[in-house]
Amino acid sequence: MNKPKAVRDGGRIYNRFSASRLFEGYSRDQKLFVVEAMLINSATVISTGAFLTGLLLLMGASDFMVGLVSSAGAWSLMLSLASSVIVERVKHKKALLAKVLLVFRLLTTLPVFLPAIMGLGMPTALTAAVMIVAGNAIFSIFNTGFPIFFMDSLPQEGRASFIYARMFWLRLAYAVTFFVMGILLDIMNKSYAGFIVVFMTALAIGIADYFVMNKIQGKEDTGIAPLGNPGEILMSLLKPLRNKHFLHYLIYTFLFFFSLAMSSSFTGLYQLKYLNLSYIFITIYSMFTFAIMILVTRVWAKLEARLGLLKVLVISSLLMALEFFVYTFLTTGTLWLMVLSALFSGLGNGGYWACSLPYRYDLMPAEGKTVYEGWFGFVFGLSGLLGTVTGGQLQKLLPAVSAPFLHFSVFQVIYFISGVLAVATAVVFWMGARRAQKTDLQTK
Repeated sequence: MNKPKAVRDGGRIYNRFSASRLFEGYSRDQKLFVVEAMLINSATVISTGAFLTGLLLLMGASDFMVGLVSSAGAWSLMLSLASSVIVERVKHKKALLAKVLLVFRLLTTLPVFLPAIMGLGMPTALTAAVMIVAGNAIFSIFNTGFPIFFMDSLPQEGRASFIYARMFWLRLAYAVTFFVMGILLDIMNKSYAGFIVVFMTALAIGIADYFVMNKIQGKEDTGIAPLGNPGEILMSLLKPLRNKHFLHYLIYTFLFFFSLAMSSSFTGLYQLKYLNLSYIFITIYSMFTFAIMILVTRVWAKLEARLGLLKVLVISSLLMALEFFVYTFLTTGTLWLMVLSALFSGLGNGGYWACSLPYRYDLMPAEGKTVYEGWFGFVFGLSGLLGTVTGGQLQKLLPAVSAPFLHFSVFQVIYFISGVLAVATAVVFWMGARRAQKTDLQTK
């Protein structure tokens, strides 16, 4: 039997195919960061997406409410700028992040008990929506503070390798969790009792995540930033916009995710209500997507080392956009196309979300990174909210389109628009970023 090939990383030698090597040589904090990522993503994947869509539909929510609440995790990041001010002025940042994590998990899982208390109907759905949106609004503090806390706690040497290793394990964890809960919910005939089991499992995992988060030591707190007067606060908030490279990235982020959100906010609804997919089918489809993301994690790591973060960001963005062209032709009679959808989604998301944080972190100065992350969250959230609202309005305004052999519903037309705009945005960003890089080299 051939022995696993040895590779060198950060001065240490590992066996390439040994799972234990992903943890070997890492500090206690790094191992806890891996466990925390596995827990938080496992809890999130079974309390959002198709699971949340199914619960809201059971309660009696409208199509637009389902789309809006399902995308709350994205558009609530609009509060990230305000959250950055809070995080910068709290002494014990890790303790704040852990408490926010627990409150968020309670507010987004306990709504499952509302039908038992209030019955089914729009009042129940509205109450659940308020709780879930409030939970995500509070969670914007975590989403703003944690990425900087995480990146600052990692040593420079071997950081890229660790990020991809952590990404591998968190993807494996939430894929398994999603699979088990999806099968369970279908076995229980999508019953209310099934949703209780799923969301209480998410809460249990979330509580475990809270305790793990508390065990992470992380970088020492740098102290409390002075509050300053309103003018000083405003100037500090506007500082990232004077960084032209970061500003270009913000513009790209807004346009790209606005384009996708017009249709992606309603994907769970489209799958369950209009394609009439079972949870077993959605689970198998999602597992295929997750498997691709897991398998290509290290491929993207090698491509990043060879091509650089910018090229990986653009290539993965284009792959993400291709999925929306697949949905353009997806109907109950062409479900086989979901294989292509999963392929493009797995490849694109597998690369984009592994390099997005390192890319923007490299654009940030040594000080004041939380405000930069706040701007990213704000722009990402704004794109999600405006994209969802625009998509909802387009459903009312656009007509269905009939071709000689195909009929395109309004949903399919909007998916096509999303794909075209996303591809155009990625191409323009690539051209501008390359031109900026050449200008910087010429001025040095």
